[in-house]
Amino acid sequence: RVKTYININKMEELIKFRQFLAEGKMDKFKVGQTVKYKADGKEKKGVGPYAFELGGSLADTYLPPNFRGPPPLLSEFLSDGPPPICIGFGSMPFRRVQIVLEALRKLNRRAVLVGETLRPPSDDEDNNNNNLLYHHVSSIPYSFLLPKCSMMICHGGAGVVHACLRAGIPCLISPLMGDQFSFAALVEAKGLGVQCGTKLSTLTCQDIVEAV
Repeated sequence: RVKTYININKMEELIKFRQFLAEGKMDKFKVGQTVKYKADGKEKKGVGPYAFELGGSLADTYLPPNFRGPPPLLSEFLSDGPPPICIGFGSMPFRRVQIVLEALRKLNRRAVLVGETLRPPSDDEDNNNNNLLYHHVSSIPYSFLLPKCSMMICHGGAGVVHACLRAGIPCLISPLMGDQFSFAALVEAKGLGVQCGTKLSTLTCQDIVEAV
């Protein structure tokens, strides 16, 4: 398997790269050096301070060796209604799960909440054994979960964006830093999703409602 990198050495080139990425014009982007890497790691050369992998495998197909299927309660939730929204912000700091729950109630949409930053408070009105609105898991392989969902609200990291595209579901991105903004622009330009609010740190309930 071949991985392709593009080498970018100047900030002006990085800005141009992001513009071309967002506009879907990568075939016209000639700045820097494109290098093909073998899977065994040989022939490494020419990687500058900004190296972008343009091809090859990401974690979107990875299932941990010890994964033996989802927790029973998650399986029940997935089978008890239409495909839910998946919401997860990875390792990004997020302390406002209440706006997410409020948006779900306004939309009357089911969701799987992934990660500790999206753990609902124990006193939430829907957080009980009869909860049909959402189900929370600390972690779950996206390669397993996303094909069973209707869309994904995320921070726009490379891995989760590729997992969304591979699953064939819309990717709603609330970016916080770095290439997350580029991915948000790219999915909008390609009609594969939308940017959800301006950025994750200022995300509101209405941003979520409008994006969905």
